[in-house]
Amino acid sequence: MTGIDKSALISAWKGAMQAGTFLTPKHDPANVTVTYAGFRSVLAPDAALSLEGFFASGDYGITAYRNANPIHGGMQYVVKPRGSGIVLGSGVPAGGTVTSGTMDVFVVVSGQQVGWHIYVDHSTGIQHQENQGGLLRVGTY
Repeated sequence: MTGIDKSALISAWKGAMQAGTFLTPKHDPANVTVTYAGFRSVLAPDAALSLEGFFASGDYGITAYRNANPIHGGMQYVVKPRGSGIVLGSGVPAGGTVTSGTMDVFVVVSGQQVGWHIYVDHSTGIQHQENQGGLLRVGTY
């Protein structure tokens, strides 16, 4: 499907967690008071602290997408916890330092500069991007 099986994918993500690069400063709740020029998402503190345990639990589904935008090309993995009403993070408006709203899925991407890293998003926003052709579903794990 994506050229990588689930165990290899999780292993690569675990390596990024252990290297301290999986959660970038932009999406780290410890840095919510740092301003950024554009909108960003920030993981909830509990979610940020429990990433290794969460991924070890296997209590989630993964949908693999290919991003159709050449600027953000490559694979994007949307990780949805099993169960409903789980808040994984929030948004922070451009120039802001206060979170608002709730986000319910993790998104894991491999950037050219940063490597594997994680942020949060709305599952409805992901679905909208897929419906508009911005994300092309490759498969599920």
